[in-house]
Amino acid sequence: MHPIEVLERFIELQKNDSALDSLAKERQAALDQLDLHQAKVKAVEEQMALEKKGQEQLARARKTVEIEIGTKDGQISKYQNQLLEVKSNEQYQALQHEIDAARAEKARLEEKVLEAMFRDDEMKKRIAALSHQAEEDKKKLADERKILEAKVADLQKAAADKRKERDGLVEKAHDEMSSDLESYDAIRKSGKKVAEAKVLDGETCEGCHMSVPPQTLQELRRQTQLVRCVCGRFLYEVEA
Repeated sequence: MHPIEVLERFIELQKNDSALDSLAKERQAALDQLDLHQAKVKAVEEQMALEKKGQEQLARARKTVEIEIGTKDGQISKYQNQLLEVKSNEQYQALQHEIDAARAEKARLEEKVLEAMFRDDEMKKRIAALSHQAEEDKKKLADERKILEAKVADLQKAAADKRKERDGLVEKAHDEMSSDLESYDAIRKSGKKVAEAKVLDGETCEGCHMSVPPQTLQELRRQTQLVRCVCGRFLYEVEA
C-alpha cells in the first residue's frame, strides 16, 4: 500500500481514537465529580460523629463532676452536724474552715457543670446543623447521581459505538498494513495519545513540538515511505 494511503488510514483511525480518548476523559470527569460529592458527604458525617463523641465525653465528665458535688454536699452536711457537738472555739473555727473550703470547692465544681451545659448546648447546635447539611448533601448527591449515571451510560454507549467503528477500520486495514498498524498501536500504548502528527509551519512536529530535520522533511515529501519523527510519531504534511 502506498504511504499516502497508509497515512490517510491512520488519520481516520486517529480521529476515532481521539474521540474515544475524549469520551473516556469525560466519563472519568463525571465519575470524579460523583466521588468528590460523596467525599463531601462523608466528611460531614465524620465531623458529626466526632461532635457526638465529644458530646458523650462531655456528658461523662459532667456526671463525674456532679457526683463530686454530691460528695461535697455530704461533707458540708457532716461538718454542720459536727458544729452542734463541738466543745471549744478552736474546734468550731476548724470545722467552719472545712465548711468554707468545701463550699468553695462545690462552687468551683458547679461552675464546671455550667460550662459543660453551655458547651453541650453549642455541640447540640453544631450537630443539628451538620445533620441538616448531611441530609441536604445526600439529597443533592442522589439527584446528581441520577444525572451522572445517565451521562456515564450515554458516554459508554458512544464509546462502544466508536470502538465498533474502530474495529471496522482495523479489520479493513489489517491485511494490507498489519506491521504499520502494530507500530501505530505501539505508539499509542507508549503513552502518546497522538500517534500521527502534522508538520507545522513546514518544520515542527505537532506531537513533540521539536524541529524536524531537513533530511526527514525531504524523505517525507518524496512520499516513498512512512516517515517518523524522533519522538516516534508518524509524520504527514497538509497542503496549504
